[in-house]
Amino acid sequence: MKAVHLLVSALAALLALAPAAWGITRDQAVKYALEHSDELAASRHESEALSAQGRQAASIAWPHVSTQAGYNELDTNAPAFPNPLLNPWFFPERDISAKVQASQVLFAGFRVLNSLKLKSSLYEQATLSYDASRRGVVRRVKDAFDSVLLARASLEVLRDRAEQAQAEFQDAKDLYDAGMVTSLDVRQARLALNTTQMAVREAQAALDTAITGFNQLIGRPPGEEPLVPEGDLSETPEVELLVDALFSSLESWNFPDVDLARTREKSALYQKKVAGGRLFPEVAAVGTAETSGQEFDEMYESWTAGINLKWDIFDGGLIWAQRAEAAARHKRASAGVSAAKKEIVAAVRRIRANLDGVNARIGLAEETVKLSEQNYQDARGHYRAGTITITRLGEFSVAWAQARFSLLSLYREKRALAAEAAYLLGSARSL
Repeated sequence: MKAVHLLVSALAALLALAPAAWGITRDQAVKYALEHSDELAASRHESEALSAQGRQAASIAWPHVSTQAGYNELDTNAPAFPNPLLNPWFFPERDISAKVQASQVLFAGFRVLNSLKLKSSLYEQATLSYDASRRGVVRRVKDAFDSVLLARASLEVLRDRAEQAQAEFQDAKDLYDAGMVTSLDVRQARLALNTTQMAVREAQAALDTAITGFNQLIGRPPGEEPLVPEGDLSETPEVELLVDALFSSLESWNFPDVDLARTREKSALYQKKVAGGRLFPEVAAVGTAETSGQEFDEMYESWTAGINLKWDIFDGGLIWAQRAEAAARHKRASAGVSAAKKEIVAAVRRIRANLDGVNARIGLAEETVKLSEQNYQDARGHYRAGTITITRLGEFSVAWAQARFSLLSLYREKRALAAEAAYLLGSARSL
């Protein structure tokens, strides 16, 4: 019998620990998303394509080498010609050839130098673009994580409210049996209990939906057990330190979003210069080596080397149109830098103002929760003494629950401000 009790206790302990095995902290969720997010994988491929564009743009700066080879058997059934030089027997029976040609652009309106600069700029842009996607994923994961915490905390509030409603219903029945209240109180208490139980079921569905969305965002495969966020909304990160860092970064504009906008402007500038370089002639060193003959052991070699000049005098206005397009893109990128700075300033000021307001409201909300709880406990004693109605008692219960909801929302808002501040500062401070 003792062994059976031990076995039952062990199974109970395992069952109690099973849900925690699928729990995940906020930092773990961010790390998991960075490793499994489909959005981030797509962004990585986009960055690779951008880097490839840089290599393509710089290809003009490097030598171009091409080869050509051929082996052809020749025959004809044409009749003989009076001219012996045109007789069929004079035509070779085969043709073997091989050719190697190399060229190096020496001057093309400074396109060579600007293409190399464009390549470097596109590499930098690819890195910063991927970093922006990474920071965006981190911020959305934090938001989804906190959404689950808020949904779970709200469910706990409603469950407490349901327990209170059940106790109020029992109080109403006891008072009714004692002849102190009418059946109206019993029905009213039952209605309040039913309403609260319905709210609990709705909150449970909202929690399940939030968990599903969270797992989808972090890249959890559908066939695996969902991961459930762990933590408390009141555990707010050091958002004040992040806000101070934001204001310090304003002095030097040390923000990844501004760096990305600047890099886009720089890439657009070099693209404009490359497009303008096509208005100038292209000078290239060209060399060719060729061998040909009818037999492999009897081949003839030749080579050429020199300087070639190519200049498109008129191409229907294509080059001028490309240059105008590149200039317009550069102006748009320049405007993007100014817009990024304005957005940063507005975001920093908004975060600072909202943080001051949230901190002040959290202090008041915490006090309101305590006072509401005390009011409810006193009101329940008054109801059992028959000095207030069940409707009045319900008002105190609802006020307590609403105060708790308000406090949870403020905790969530403060955590959102911290996530936004970390996003603006950069990926190094986003974890």
